[in-house]
Amino acid sequence: MKLRKVLTGALASAVAVASMSVAASATLYVPDSGIAAGTSIGTGMWLVQVFNVGNEAENKPATDYGIDVESITKIEFKVTPHDYDEATFDSSLDGGYGGGIVMSCNGGDLGDDQSRNWNSLQFWGIGEQTATDQPGILEEEGNGVWSIAWDVPEEYRFVTGAGCCQIAFQEWGNSFVDLEVLSLACYDASGNVVISFDGLGNVTSGASNDTAADDTAADDTAADDTAADDTTADTTADTTTDTTTTTTGDKTTPDTGVEGVAAVAGLAIVATGAVIVSKKRK
Repeated sequence: MKLRKVLTGALASAVAVASMSVAASATLYVPDSGIAAGTSIGTGMWLVQVFNVGNEAENKPATDYGIDVESITKIEFKVTPHDYDEATFDSSLDGGYGGGIVMSCNGGDLGDDQSRNWNSLQFWGIGEQTATDQPGILEEEGNGVWSIAWDVPEEYRFVTGAGCCQIAFQEWGNSFVDLEVLSLACYDASGNVVISFDGLGNVTSGASNDTAADDTAADDTAADDTAADDTTADTTADTTTDTTTTTTGDKTTPDTGVEGVAAVAGLAIVATGAVIVSKKRK
């Protein structure tokens, strides 16, 4: 009887620990409303259309801000833990963020060429906790704000005539605190802002011609961010596997917590077997 109690207690502890590890998987903060047309925000990805000929099937409106997409040579995101509180946030415990920033260009004149489709710069950790094997770095700016910038290689930049030009921020880290996208800025080779967006996908500078008003904010909810969005291209021309520019990390998809659940199930089987043996020997 004592052995049974011990095993039962051990199993309960294992389940509790595993549940905590699953719950620690960070996600992106998803606003309740106000998301701009051409922008989708889900728990695993924040994505904005910089240009799109329009794809009603994927809920992506025709988008043309009148900018030269080929002039974009660098992108920069600013992010923060949602409802950041300096007094309670511990970067060594709560800063286990990881993911990537994405440039994706496909369709239109590119035809079947997928070389510019879904290229990313990956990162893991913030500030001093940044993993040394990750080329992307979340640089601390103060007051809970971090930035990550990518000087995009020429072979991965947007091309005029493409049917879709989009930029995304992905998160699949290991923190208890949701990460919120504050802004995205796109720069030219001289360091000038070509176009910028706030955390809801509203243009804050650079646009001269906004034709994305045929979509509504209500359409751009977390429901639009499907699992397919996180791993494949986002237009009808997307028929091949995504290309990744930097894959030094060991994570290429968002955490699902399946491993933790499987571990708990395994512990349960082992413990149950031990209890049965105990009964037989009694």
